Amino acid sequence: MQKKATLLYVFCLIFTVSFSQATYKQTDILKAYKEAEELVNMGKYAIAQPFLIDFIQKYDTKTLDKSNLIYADAIFLRALCEKETASPEAEKDLQFFADNYKGHPKTNLAYFHLGDIAFGKANYNDALAFFEKVDEKTLSGKDLFEFQYKRAFSNFALKKFAQARTYFNEISNNKKHPYFEESFYYSGLCSYYLKNYNAAYKSFQTLETSKKYGKIVPYYLTSIKFINKDYKGVVEYAEPKLKENINYQNEIKHLLGNAYFELKNYEKALFYLEQYTKNASKVTPEDYYILGYVQVQNNQCEKAISNLEHLSPLENALGQNAMFLLGQCYEKSGMKNEARTAFLQVARMNFDKTLQEDAWFDYAKLSYELGYTNDALVALKNFVQTYPNSKFSIEANELLADLFLMTRNYEEAMSIIDKLPSKSEKLKEAYQKMAYFRAVENYNDYKFDAAEQFFNKSLNYPKSKSIEALCYYWKADMAYQKSDFTNSITLLNKFMPLATSVSSEHSDKVNSGTANYLLGYNYYKKKDYSNAATYFVKASSTLKTDANANNQQQIYPDALLRLADCNFMQKQYNAASISYDAVIKKERQFGDYSLYQKSIIDGIAENPNYNGNINATEFSFNDVYQQPFAPNVSLIKNSSWEYIYDGANRLLSADYYRYSDPSTYSTLRENYSYDAAGNTMLMDLIKSNMSKYVVDIDRINGSNIISGVD
Repeated sequence: MQKKATLLYVFCLIFTVSFSQATYKQTDILKAYKEAEELVNMGKYAIAQPFLIDFIQKYDTKTLDKSNLIYADAIFLRALCEKETASPEAEKDLQFFADNYKGHPKTNLAYFHLGDIAFGKANYNDALAFFEKVDEKTLSGKDLFEFQYKRAFSNFALKKFAQARTYFNEISNNKKHPYFEESFYYSGLCSYYLKNYNAAYKSFQTLETSKKYGKIVPYYLTSIKFINKDYKGVVEYAEPKLKENINYQNEIKHLLGNAYFELKNYEKALFYLEQYTKNASKVTPEDYYILGYVQVQNNQCEKAISNLEHLSPLENALGQNAMFLLGQCYEKSGMKNEARTAFLQVARMNFDKTLQEDAWFDYAKLSYELGYTNDALVALKNFVQTYPNSKFSIEANELLADLFLMTRNYEEAMSIIDKLPSKSEKLKEAYQKMAYFRAVENYNDYKFDAAEQFFNKSLNYPKSKSIEALCYYWKADMAYQKSDFTNSITLLNKFMPLATSVSSEHSDKVNSGTANYLLGYNYYKKKDYSNAATYFVKASSTLKTDANANNQQQIYPDALLRLADCNFMQKQYNAASISYDAVIKKERQFGDYSLYQKSIIDGIAENPNYNGNINATEFSFNDVYQQPFAPNVSLIKNSSWEYIYDGANRLLSADYYRYSDPSTYSTLRENYSYDAAGNTMLMDLIKSNMSKYVVDIDRINGSNIISGVD
């Protein structure tokens, strides 16, 4: 029994000694931890870190309970010291602590610090993932401030502007918060990016006197004014600010240039935009376009061309606008071929339909001006069909009409113009010309009915007095040829007041002289010899000095001849004789007939009682002349001797030869040498009926003199 008691005592003694030794060693280790913890709290992480490492190593080598909170604290503090001393082990050890000590009070801090490490690396997604695991209520002091700011900024960096603005606004409610100014700045940026410009303006305005942000926010305040289209506000606020040492001066000049552009103050706009472009690290296509535009407005087309050419490869709305402006610059600079190419490029884009329409017209117009007739014709025809109600419709049709005039495609042009609901004065003028020219074509082809229709269409638009006059004249001519003498006279009476309007561009042949000539013929055909003579007198006085060779050399002699005939038919023989003499002196072509008529007059003068078949003889010869302007000369030459011979026989059979002047026949032979048959007839006439004259037969064919004696 006593032995057992002794053994129990010995056991208890041994246990007591062993426990006392363990407790002593554990207390010694805890002392080292406490020292390290104090150093951490003092922020002396580098000094605390070896103590914590030593503590953990000793703790690991002892058979101590590792579930003890102090051990876990040491693990966390070691990881924290690693983070603060930028040790690469920090992230791994904090993650280890968070994974293995989930219920520990410092696990919340571990997530915060893991988020802070990710934030420092700009890994904002991971930072937010860790921050979301943090219970903000457990944080305090610096950690709380850092957490609040970095959580807000991570959302901002990830463009989660609405959430970020909420967090920044929470910070801005605490004036003692170390990130108080930052909260206003970034809250303003969030509102700016969310297009809540009024809220952004208020946030930035708060910072105008800030030492940190006072030089930055003027740009954003200027930008918001510009976005709100307060262009005057931009100018009033930003120009004075440029005199201060603020940031983003070049960007503010950009805004000022664009504001002046919107205010149409292109001189000021050019000043700022050229400075901006010169100093900008990158110039956008939009900047090139606006700069080019204001340069054009300041008559600096050459500079504008160099800027706008940067945009030629663009196949978008901006490129379409830029190429159109470039085309205008080329045209102003006299580079019409380049302009034509630019407008064609614009026309092939359909981003802006109005611009496309304008470009098609400009391309067509330049094609017309540069002589690309086929291209112009195709483009204008397509244009008037595609854009029937275009603001360029009238001008396009006018150009098309000119092209049709050039190509003589009159009827197609007229059909297009006929379909137009309204016609400009220029189109009416073109239509008048086209209808007239088409009428003349039909007239020349002896298609008088068709010619009549087109002359009438031309008269529907009497814009040119010259063409109007000519329409009346040729209608009168056709009426004469149709033997509608009364209508011809009516039309000529409409022509006469317009006669002086006839332009040599349209006709160098038709004038008051030819009109009087035609009037004379109309009355002549109506056997109204008195009126016919009146108009032949007027015609002769004008045609005598006519600048047109045909009028002077062909029409004038015929007018004299017809005047003589009219006088003859009215038995005004002296007047007739004077006119016949004038024809003989003026014109060989009608001399034979005039000589013949004159011989009759001479006979009448000797035998005033003669009342034979003179009229029948005269009219048989006059039948040779059927048309004014173009008597059949060949018919006259082949027939006149026969008519004269026939007429002479009539006179001679009436014993009229005795009263004829032989010098008339002598002059006839002397000046008009026709074929042998004609000579033979003349010699036979003289021999058989005028024996009282001595005729030198040998000289009939060779001499210019036929003499006779009493």
